[in-house]
Amino acid sequence: MSDATQAGVAPRLRSRNPEAAARVAESSGKMPDGNMIGAILTLGYDASKKKCVGSWIGSPMTTLFVYEGELDAKGETLPLNCTVPGWNDPTKTMPYQDIHEMRKDGTRLMRSQALGPDGKWMQFMSATYRRVT
Repeated sequence: MSDATQAGVAPRLRSRNPEAAARVAESSGKMPDGNMIGAILTLGYDASKKKCVGSWIGSPMTTLFVYEGELDAKGETLPLNCTVPGWNDPTKTMPYQDIHEMRKDGTRLMRSQALGPDGKWMQFMSATYRRVT
């Protein structure tokens, strides 16, 4: 079994072909304040790092998030780690995670959290993704 197969990079997608493991997801929706958001997520597997890698860019943000992470042993949860500008002081950075959970019903739950100054992770957002048919 190849590293890409073991990585299971995208929701319920496992491939023996590393190129097929790369995925792009485009999403849009309404924010709590009523404004619309558009975003693009890329995910792939870097065989040299033996890690999942990716990026995220969204219309309300000015920063490209560049991720790295490892799929859990069950092949269901992928925490993607990156460093982003601090919320209170954008001249400083802070650890950030988007955690993707692939569910048996074909949906994907994403939770976003940031590491606070107290050393604790603070979840501030979650979203459920479904395929459009």
